[in-house]
Amino acid sequence: MKKDKKVLLISHLWPKSPQRLTPSTGIYVYEQVEELRKLCEVKVFVPVRINPDLKEFFSFPFKGKKILEKFIFKFDSNFTFLKYPKIFSKHFDSFFISFYLYTKTREDRYDIIHSHTLFPDGFSSYIYSRLKRIPFVVTIHGSDLMFINRKPFDKFLVNFYLKKAKKVIVVSERMKGILENDFKIKNSIVVRNGIKEMFDMTDLSKNILFVGRLTEVKDPLIMIDIFYEFLKVRKDFKLKIVGDGPLKEKVLEKIKEYGIEKFVDFEGFVKREDIGKIYSKSFLTVITSRSEGFPTILFESFSAGLPVISFDVGGVKEVVKDYKTGFIIPKRDKSLFVEKLLDAVDFSWDRDFLRDFSSNFTWEKIVRKIFEEVY
Repeated sequence: MKKDKKVLLISHLWPKSPQRLTPSTGIYVYEQVEELRKLCEVKVFVPVRINPDLKEFFSFPFKGKKILEKFIFKFDSNFTFLKYPKIFSKHFDSFFISFYLYTKTREDRYDIIHSHTLFPDGFSSYIYSRLKRIPFVVTIHGSDLMFINRKPFDKFLVNFYLKKAKKVIVVSERMKGILENDFKIKNSIVVRNGIKEMFDMTDLSKNILFVGRLTEVKDPLIMIDIFYEFLKVRKDFKLKIVGDGPLKEKVLEKIKEYGIEKFVDFEGFVKREDIGKIYSKSFLTVITSRSEGFPTILFESFSAGLPVISFDVGGVKEVVKDYKTGFIIPKRDKSLFVEKLLDAVDFSWDRDFLRDFSSNFTWEKIVRKIFEEVY
């Protein structure tokens, strides 16, 4: 296939090493690009903030440029890291990234620039698009939009520059509604996060699966509370926790406090190539996040035939339907979560339906939509 279209992609969400292929490092961007490269030429630019020696950086004669240069990797067929000083606001970061990128690509021709997240990547793509006079596209993944009302200046800038985008990609209908109602932005399109492959069907092992970073946003502590109450009724299931993060010690302490160590398997960080085996040896998946866009684990779970029980966050309820694909729990109601978890382990789920449903959201199909309807 002839690849006539050339795309420049900006995303700080990008795995910094092959060992960190996880949602928190932007695996969904990485996998999207892999599929895009089958249809067009894609150059990836990865902004990375660093903490320079400020005394050296601002010394006279000026050495800042030299210091930055040693962190610049040459462009190749895959991606380029730009490390820049963590001494300015994200708004200034956007100007720095876009102007530096412009100097490095002045002679290159691109048909479109695509960025992920509103700041600094999205605003950078807007500035760069003005300099190069090419269209730009922004993908918004969740929290950067959900919490924007707390930041009036961010909201002002977003309202200004997104209206000039060729398209704004959002991962849920809920986010599309926010753009249309709060920002009067009418150029958005819903494109879900996809899955690279279908996992093997569950063997119905009695494992309740939690996959995610152990952070305040993912709220693993409330899951321990819920599972403790669940065990008062059912002791034939285990909770399997896949992930690592700053709350790890608190999670372990709570497990010990409840005396449920033998009912919890703590897997820690699991390599990407091994995650399918975890899904295939589970019964269902739980999501207890305080905020989400459209979590990757939804379709990963469905692909293995696992229903999902989740609090009502982000776009989750757009695909999680009671007694079809799982249960939605409103208002962070712990008691209701326990009740639905008990209901779910006794319900006869149509696991073939779950797999068929997820097959519509492979990266191959999703990227084809981006290429044909956005680019």
